[in-house]
Amino acid sequence: MQATQLVFALGATTNYDHVPGASENSLALKSLDDAQRVVARINEVVTLAAKCTDAEERRKLLTILVAGGGYTGVETMAAVVEHFRRKGRAVHIDPDEMSFMLIEPTERLMRETSATLAAYSQKELERDGVRVMLNTGVSSVNGRAVQLTDGSRYETGLLIWDAGITPNQLLEKLDLSKGKHHGVLTDQCLRCRTGQEFGP
Repeated sequence: MQATQLVFALGATTNYDHVPGASENSLALKSLDDAQRVVARINEVVTLAAKCTDAEERRKLLTILVAGGGYTGVETMAAVVEHFRRKGRAVHIDPDEMSFMLIEPTERLMRETSATLAAYSQKELERDGVRVMLNTGVSSVNGRAVQLTDGSRYETGLLIWDAGITPNQLLEKLDLSKGKHHGVLTDQCLRCRTGQEFGP
């Protein structure tokens, strides 16, 4: 097939950053289907917790972690808290039993934006009962057990992975100049460095 111009618009995939067990034991949030899976899991967890008579198992089920404190992670955490509590109230689960943690490996949330907005977002989350853990990453996930880089370990009813994206794997096969995060390098007009191709 011949073309005068070739446009790459392949999108991106979830970046699990080589964390063992992360892709198998977490839910991503990149599409409507992903969101529906998250909602379904929340509903399932609430139902299980409402029927659970073991206090320790109930505590684990009602522990929710979001990995990644960028825009998506912050928005996800806020939405999950609201939905989880609403579902919990419907089956008489005390909101104080629920535990929400947002895990971010850098020194602040939302590095894409200003420090002022990041601090405001963190304050609002904390006011809503979210424990924001900065300078902390996920080192491994084994079933429901999440091991953090600070040495702590949590059993969770739901782990949502919002810790970044990586370019589509198809780009790896193409002879194009790439940056340190493997994205295609482009000029100010989004032209790939090799000539007439256009990249994201």
